[in-house]
Amino acid sequence: MPGAPQEASRAHHGAGLEERVAQCLRALPAANRRLALGLSGGMDSAVALHLLARLREDLAFRLSAVHVNHGLSPQAAEWADFCRGLCEASHVPFTVVAVEVPRRPGESLEARAREVRHAVFAAQDADYVVLAHHADDQAETLLYRLLRGAGVKGMGAMRTVRGPGEGVSPGLLRPLLSVSGRELAAYAAEHGLRWVEDEANADLAFDRNFLRHRVLPMVATRFASYARTLGRASRNFAEASALLDDLARLDGGPGLADRLPVERLQALSWTRAKNLLRFFLESAGVRCPGARRLEEALRQVLTAGADAQVCVDLGDTFLRRYRGTLYVTGEASVPDTGLRLPWDGRSVLELPRDCGRLASVETCGQGLILERLRRDTLTVGFRRGGEKFRTDARRPLRALKHLWQDAAIPPWVRPRMPLLYCGDTLVWAAGLGVAPGWEASTGITGLVIDWRAAGAPASWPSRAALRGEDARKT
Repeated sequence: MPGAPQEASRAHHGAGLEERVAQCLRALPAANRRLALGLSGGMDSAVALHLLARLREDLAFRLSAVHVNHGLSPQAAEWADFCRGLCEASHVPFTVVAVEVPRRPGESLEARAREVRHAVFAAQDADYVVLAHHADDQAETLLYRLLRGAGVKGMGAMRTVRGPGEGVSPGLLRPLLSVSGRELAAYAAEHGLRWVEDEANADLAFDRNFLRHRVLPMVATRFASYARTLGRASRNFAEASALLDDLARLDGGPGLADRLPVERLQALSWTRAKNLLRFFLESAGVRCPGARRLEEALRQVLTAGADAQVCVDLGDTFLRRYRGTLYVTGEASVPDTGLRLPWDGRSVLELPRDCGRLASVETCGQGLILERLRRDTLTVGFRRGGEKFRTDARRPLRALKHLWQDAAIPPWVRPRMPLLYCGDTLVWAAGLGVAPGWEASTGITGLVIDWRAAGAPASWPSRAALRGEDARKT
């Protein structure tokens, strides 16, 4: 049920608070003015909606709102309807997204709900998603993470603005982050706002609620400005975290987002190696594992034999070591080995089982001889075993497996690499190129094949490199 406005000072807080939010919005790039408010229906987001609706015309931004229905409360449908009513009254486009929060043993329901909610935010057609976090939330988060043993990065402050391209898309905007909960309550009372009360917010079984209702009020009796002080401490942690990231970039060298040479870890102290591995995982979009799992992963990477193919399970992803290099991969997805897909050689062909896509470009003097391709049916398949290929007409046919080994293509990538056949003849292999005799020469129109697949290294060795001495096989 909607909650009535709480008692608060009747002093005029609106103008000052409105101007603080306006200053935050004015700093946004002129081209990034589509805002989507995450509207829970609670007091904080109700205040945010009221403020943004008042400012949108003067500051020339587009405003919408999205409500995530987690389905965890019997009142969830009522809350969604209440939010819809708030948006209709303010003429704000509104969307409800119903989600299912997976329950996993040993994992916090709060954390899982937050992950699902942020996945919805990430799908919004907006430049920024606006969240109503305030100064008290910042202090609460710092204390909560401290009690859970978070590292420096985990203790870093929530940022007022996190622009698109900084690891999130759309960006995140928290215009109330410097505002206390008491100021928000005063604004809500002054403007007669209404909101919903989530009964779960009073359940002391949740750690955050225990801190909010029991611990922090007691802290406030001795340290009245604790929220401001803890916010400053959190910003200090954020600065330290940024410095550690800068150090990791120096230690990792170029190309770190794609792969990490193990020798770079071996050259560092244990602490710096752990920092570099953490940064590498986060750069690859992996939620950093806990301290114990991170240390175990580093131990396996550094102590395994030179020819060992290390694979560390990180939950939804894997950390793999191959030929002295680390990669981050998803679950191996292997297509049907007997599959043959017809292709006209011109349109983009989407491959099954996350194997990427094939495209082509007609080019003079490069690629497959177009005239020869027209003589028979083109099909795309995958390795079945026993295929032979050659990268040089002066060399004999060799097993495809061995050629891919020579090219240092990781084993988990090979089953997903497409092969192009003209009739029954293998004329092109991903990572290797065009079969001898099928290459377009000067003045001849050719078809250059382009394969893009998630999980594949950004580049392969050149044909010239493949014609050199064979690399060590693994």
